[in-house]
Amino acid sequence: MKNILSILFLVISIGNATAQKVNVESSSLETNDGYNAAFAVSIPHASLKTVERKWSDFLKDNNAKVKSSKSEMNGKNAIIKNIGPDTLQIYSKIDEVVEGVSLTVAVSKRGSYIAPATFPADAKMMERILKDFATPIAKDALDNKISVASKLLGVKMLDLEDMHRRDKRLASDIEKMKVRISENERERKDLEKQMEELSKDVEGKKTGLESIKNMAKDLE
Repeated sequence: MKNILSILFLVISIGNATAQKVNVESSSLETNDGYNAAFAVSIPHASLKTVERKWSDFLKDNNAKVKSSKSEMNGKNAIIKNIGPDTLQIYSKIDEVVEGVSLTVAVSKRGSYIAPATFPADAKMMERILKDFATPIAKDALDNKISVASKLLGVKMLDLEDMHRRDKRLASDIEKMKVRISENERERKDLEKQMEELSKDVEGKKTGLESIKNMAKDLE
């Protein structure tokens, strides 16, 4: 029963996992000059270390000088081709959440922060960039979860099959024991009859022996 519940739990977990998606929303982030417009992207199934490493690589690939401290990671003087030739100051915060990892990014351009109200085209591009960044990470993490769950499911199913085989062997042994018990009971009944008859014969022989002994006494 425990193995069956484990299998059901795995199936339910994978079903819930596949329902989660990468999502980019408008947000705010505290930077050097207070709270400013930012983008928050949820990366389901991902690990904190993976996102930190991937985001650091992304910043470096876009010419940024990266500086990290606890959950914060900033990229100085980045140039993202799809945003334009301007140097960008990128502030980001990476947090582990229940469903995976949350990445919040604020991008300063020409002294203002990219947002739909300030740089509408750049804001759309940042949303696309973050989604393109997060989606393969989420997919890889989910594929890994499915792989691990599939292997565990396979092990549990083999355990269950082994238990079924053992149960059949035990049931067969029980049936054999029942037959042997039945045969032993019949043999005991036959033996009891033989013992009863032999006991009578023994008593008769004892009586005969005593009679012979008495005859021997009479001859003295």
